[in-house]
Amino acid sequence: MNDRKTDTGLREHGQSWKPIALVGINFVGVLIGYASTILIARSLSVDAFQEYIGSIATLTFLATISEAGFGKYALKVIPQYQVEQQDGKVRDYVSFALLGCLALSISIGLVAIAAEIWFRSGRSETVVIAALLLIPFVSLAGVSVDLVLALQRPIWGTFLSRCVIPFSSLLAIVLVVVYGRMSVMPAIACFGVGGIVASVLASATCLRIRPSGHGETVRGEIPSWFSKGLSFFAMGWLMAWFFKATFVLLHHLPHTNNDLALLAPAFESGCLVLLFSKSTDKYYQPLIAGILASADWQTGIRLRNQRYKVIGVGVVTFMVAMIVFGQQILGWYGNAYDDSYHSLLIVSGGACVWSLFSLAPTFLMFAGRQKRVFINTGLHAALITVLTVLLFMEQGKIGAATAFSGSITSLAFSNFLLARMEVRARRSKAYSTQEPLG
Repeated sequence: MNDRKTDTGLREHGQSWKPIALVGINFVGVLIGYASTILIARSLSVDAFQEYIGSIATLTFLATISEAGFGKYALKVIPQYQVEQQDGKVRDYVSFALLGCLALSISIGLVAIAAEIWFRSGRSETVVIAALLLIPFVSLAGVSVDLVLALQRPIWGTFLSRCVIPFSSLLAIVLVVVYGRMSVMPAIACFGVGGIVASVLASATCLRIRPSGHGETVRGEIPSWFSKGLSFFAMGWLMAWFFKATFVLLHHLPHTNNDLALLAPAFESGCLVLLFSKSTDKYYQPLIAGILASADWQTGIRLRNQRYKVIGVGVVTFMVAMIVFGQQILGWYGNAYDDSYHSLLIVSGGACVWSLFSLAPTFLMFAGRQKRVFINTGLHAALITVLTVLLFMEQGKIGAATAFSGSITSLAFSNFLLARMEVRARRSKAYSTQEPLG
């Protein structure tokens, strides 16, 4: 194995404290995010909170689409370029991703606003349009944070996404509550403050830490980057729908008893464990790319074991906390929300299963098995759509929670099995000790 590649591409493997630091940063971010949502819920009526939740779900779903795989593909391609010391390609890809995301997000925002005006009218239309105006900032923040992570700055990137964004929003919320009057429109504006601040800071960081500009310009790579990034865009779209489908569908389906508002705290609390797995996965994703490029499977096994220990302890602790303290946690949002305890437990169970195997689809994508991932995720995206509509109409919020948990559990296990099959195939060709990294 090439020593230079190992040293350059996988230089952070020995720094096992970083996943723990990322979990710590996420814990702080969770507390800040919780405080923000609780303040919003307590400051708004249940009806107004429901309108806020539906608008933010639509915003974040479209913002994820607007990211178009620019950031996710960076987590794969930039570490490879760093291993090969192709600074020109790293520099140009950063520029391509930032400008491409900005142009696409503005376009999607304009189309979404036009569609909202065409199909809807009234106060709800105005509120959603206000949220859609924030799409470029939220999507640019997401892409630029992924670029920071791909450029081997995991702590700073996670701090930006998990602390700077929610703290900026919380500060704005506190100022409105103290000096003004909270309603749906100011609440959406406060949410947008975090995206605006993060998009500026993270983009500036990317431009500062990217290679200085020496070397050959590689603009001819842009068509290849775009076409290869489409696979990550498709995956991002499917996963965005998977985690936003419940709120987007319920926002547009006829319903009574404020089920959407009552579900929001249950989903936010039950899916908190995803923040831990997502942040640690972003640390491991560039390392997986380096491992596949250098064929350092022994390091891959160590990383797999390390991740299972961190995530396993977190998942068990989280589930116990939800069982014991879940009803009290829901009560923090207001007296009307503690009725969602059973929905909270159902959502938490599915989210914990996903967290254990959340790295499996990334391993498959990086290993060149995009088609398998697309088909599997696409089938489950259709499944959650159908189940949500059917079960929600029959069982209300319990049905919606069941549709989410059942679908995400099935997706997690099937991804794990596909990853195991891929590893066995590779092991039969070269190595006898490789196991799934999912």
